[in-house]
Amino acid sequence: MKIRQFHQSATSSLRYALLLIFTLSVLQAGLTLSIESTNLKDASMINVAGSLRMQSYRIAYQLQRAPEQTAHNIDKFEASLFKAPLTEVKAWYYPTTILNDYHQVVLQWQRMRSLLEQGNEQAYNQNLVAFVSLIDRFVLSLQNYSEAKIRLLFLAQIIGLGAILMICAYLMNLMRVRVVEPLHQLMAATEQVKARQFDSDFAIAKDQEIGALGQAFQHMSKELKQLYLEMENQVNQKTQELAKANQTVSFLYNISQQLSVADLSERDLIKALDQLIYQQLLRSARLELHTHADTPRFIYSTSPWTDQCDDIIRIEVSRDAKQQIHLEIQKNQHVDMVVLDSFAFLLGQAIKQQDIRLQTQRMALMEERGVIARELHDSIAQSLSFLRIQCTLLKRAITQQDSVKAQAISQEIDLGVANTYKQLRELLSTFRLKVDEANLSSALEAMLTQLKPQTEAEISLHYEINDYHLNAGQYIHILQIVRESVLNAIKHANATHIDVKCHYHDHTRIQVEIRDDGIGMPDDTSKLNHYGLNIMKERAAKLQGQLDIMRLAEQTCICLHFPIIQQEAQDGAK
Repeated sequence: MKIRQFHQSATSSLRYALLLIFTLSVLQAGLTLSIESTNLKDASMINVAGSLRMQSYRIAYQLQRAPEQTAHNIDKFEASLFKAPLTEVKAWYYPTTILNDYHQVVLQWQRMRSLLEQGNEQAYNQNLVAFVSLIDRFVLSLQNYSEAKIRLLFLAQIIGLGAILMICAYLMNLMRVRVVEPLHQLMAATEQVKARQFDSDFAIAKDQEIGALGQAFQHMSKELKQLYLEMENQVNQKTQELAKANQTVSFLYNISQQLSVADLSERDLIKALDQLIYQQLLRSARLELHTHADTPRFIYSTSPWTDQCDDIIRIEVSRDAKQQIHLEIQKNQHVDMVVLDSFAFLLGQAIKQQDIRLQTQRMALMEERGVIARELHDSIAQSLSFLRIQCTLLKRAITQQDSVKAQAISQEIDLGVANTYKQLRELLSTFRLKVDEANLSSALEAMLTQLKPQTEAEISLHYEINDYHLNAGQYIHILQIVRESVLNAIKHANATHIDVKCHYHDHTRIQVEIRDDGIGMPDDTSKLNHYGLNIMKERAAKLQGQLDIMRLAEQTCICLHFPIIQQEAQDGAK
């Protein structure tokens, strides 16, 4: 992209002015630092030069008090005279007057030193005043030089500050004319655009940056005006489409809610067809239900159906091996096929769900009847068969007039009738059992509470299972296995403590344990309530698990364990 060049570029002027200010600032800073650094050296030199006077007088004083210190004092004086910082006066930036004064001091000291080495104390004292005067002149030269540099620095600071102030005044005027005022005009135009007033004009020179920006802004405003009008039309159109789509979604949602009832009736289907006619402005609609064995059956909407109409649309709702369902509509104008297809899909799903619910109810009823038949066969039927045999033996004994044998058989019949009646009561309790699907532990507690009056043993429950991992069918099997196991412990084990524990095993299986401290079970369990144990094992098999009977440390344990089934699979099984 080529950058446009302007004759009166505000940015170039600003750049040059800032560069000039930066240069002046750097020069001022450099000059200040250099002068300050030399002034520090000058101060040190003045201090050392001033100390030479004191050392000269000290030498004269100690010539009388301690002549043996003369050599030490001479070395100390020369260390100050011939070493830094005084030797730095030879640098190029020091004036020759200071250097000449320094050489005069050095020459005079050499004379003074020769007098000291000769031991001529009187001559040293006579020349001491002249020597100190030379030192004072040297110190004064250093002081004047340092003050001259400070005055030069002050003058340079004033000049630099004045130049910077002039440049700043120029920049402020430049920014006001070329930047601030044009920007105010642009801001005012921006406010107009916010108020949807796209016609704006600027009195800005076009030969500089802000002018070019204003010209581009004017062009943009015109394009925005055109785009805004186009967007308004599109928004209105999209709003209408969204409103229609919202109506369609609401219609389909309401239909799905209406068709999801527990028992889908023909009245519900007619109501759905009427709503479809109202939403799509149709003439009429009907459902054709066709089985392979019968002639088609129709469910009509309340709008009259005309067989002579040609504008008929036929949509398949569902198809399987037993039944085919089609939706037929008579239209007045253009219809939305997406809505019709979605309606047909929802209708088909609702009919399938209804069939599944009916089939599930039939299977549940058959399963319940099978359970009742199995329970009756394994309990009361066995007892009645036994009573029938005893009745035959009783008749034979009566025929043979064997009163003793008849009396024994009669007692056995009485006992069998009592046991049968007891089994019948237990079966009635089982068939009347209600389980809250959300809480198996409460059902177990209620069942154990009913059994506690039948025994003196202490019955305890430890429940550690999350009911989310179980469904209602599993509830029934677990409850019946626990009930049968506790009843066996009450009747036959003579236990003092019965413990029921439900917990997880290895995070993959559920384990139910019924422990008692009774006399245990015989090795041949077929002699002890064999049909009850068989039913318990059948229930364990339905749970895809296993039932084990173990003797552990003077305890009898009936252990049921089965795998955890994922909730999705359980829901599908329901």
